[in-house]
Amino acid sequence: MRSFMSGLRRVRGGPMPSSLSSRAIPRSSFSSTRGSNVHYVHHFKQRAPGIPIFTLSLDEEEENLFECDEEPHMCQLHSYGYMPVNLGQMIIDTPERKLEVVRKLGFGQSSSVWLARVHRGPYPTEYVSVKILTTSASRHLVWSSYEEIALWRTVRAANPQHPGYPYCTDYQLYDTFSRNSIHGKHMCFVTNVLGPDMVALHSSRSGETFPVRHVRQIIKQTLLALDYLHTVCNVVYVDLKPDNVLVSLVNPDESIGQYLAENPSRTYEPRIAPELSSSPIITVQSQPLFLNDTRESDNISVCLIDFDASITLEQCLQMRQFYEPQPAHLRAPEVTLDHPWSTPIDIWALGCTVSFYLTGKILPPVPTDIIESCSFQSDHVDWIKQVIGPYPSTFLASCHRRDQYLNQEGCPSRPSTISYPSIEDVLHCNEALAQSDVAAAARFIRRCLTIDPTLRPTAYELLSDEWLQDI
Repeated sequence: MRSFMSGLRRVRGGPMPSSLSSRAIPRSSFSSTRGSNVHYVHHFKQRAPGIPIFTLSLDEEEENLFECDEEPHMCQLHSYGYMPVNLGQMIIDTPERKLEVVRKLGFGQSSSVWLARVHRGPYPTEYVSVKILTTSASRHLVWSSYEEIALWRTVRAANPQHPGYPYCTDYQLYDTFSRNSIHGKHMCFVTNVLGPDMVALHSSRSGETFPVRHVRQIIKQTLLALDYLHTVCNVVYVDLKPDNVLVSLVNPDESIGQYLAENPSRTYEPRIAPELSSSPIITVQSQPLFLNDTRESDNISVCLIDFDASITLEQCLQMRQFYEPQPAHLRAPEVTLDHPWSTPIDIWALGCTVSFYLTGKILPPVPTDIIESCSFQSDHVDWIKQVIGPYPSTFLASCHRRDQYLNQEGCPSRPSTISYPSIEDVLHCNEALAQSDVAAAARFIRRCLTIDPTLRPTAYELLSDEWLQDI
């Protein structure tokens, strides 16, 4: 249900950028106040996995390049179409609602997210988060929105007494509406304000990693949330990654005003590009809230967001025919090799991300392009073989795509030229980690990364792991 959350990724069923490093942009795909001279959009660089750096080519020879400060709001690019938004703008001003933009919280491939001050409307708080979908994502939203709403209502209502409930429901959808820009219609979703995601939080620490106590709390709370989703709601979360784990806030209205006064919202320097805009291009900087507050606390509380990719257990079999879930670098082997998959894919993704919290490095190799190529998939299969161990023959017997990646001996058909570091070697990147923490975390990760999903521990079983006790 990503379309209703504070996260910043692609809407399920929405467009996906090309796997090529650049894409030709037909003139007819632009909609702006003036003709566009953009010939190509390059997005082979990333700020973070899935968050592109857009570079626009303003001539066919690709000699006149314009690297966007963030999202290309100044023109309607194929598969995009971001709404131009400025600080102080009333994102909506009707007799029923009036919301003033006061800060940009972030952006992704399919949306931008803004902090707004409530002047009037059916909202219980002074500040709200407004997620504005691109025109392209908005067009693709309609077919799946009712299904997503039904799933989210199930999650919120199933069992509020379960210990994992608060870690996947600390979010409220207040309102939805649509707004028009020069690019077309944008769907907007108003939610409560949450803290930064784990990627933004890590980036703010200038190379410092999370305290081990915080890491264990984050992992335990994530497992509690997954246990609730898997066993009570019969839901596969599907899209578990650090940027879908956000800090929960207590009474945010009391501190947001003071935080904004001490940390003013900013814009980039105006840019002059007559080919793109007749007026100076002003882009608002992404500035998540409360990046430094967790450093001074002994405890941290997090919640999962973005359920647009989530599916019910009943849907797993039919979805398997046409839906390949999970980010490429966090993809479970049963997905890549076309083995029946279900809730264990969430456990695999968790195992891949533990190292991020401890070292700042995702355990598997991460693709350099936004869209993975076949060669990356082959490398990923080889990484599993090198680091986790041989593929069990009983598992491979049920994999319909094994011959695409593996030979008869269960070894990669196109082995990588890279020798990948072990789990322990990756964890040792954090020199401050005690050897006991390295050993305990590595054991936990290996349990999560059991290749055969039928043998992989459940979230409930992992909650009793020695590494997570006394938290």
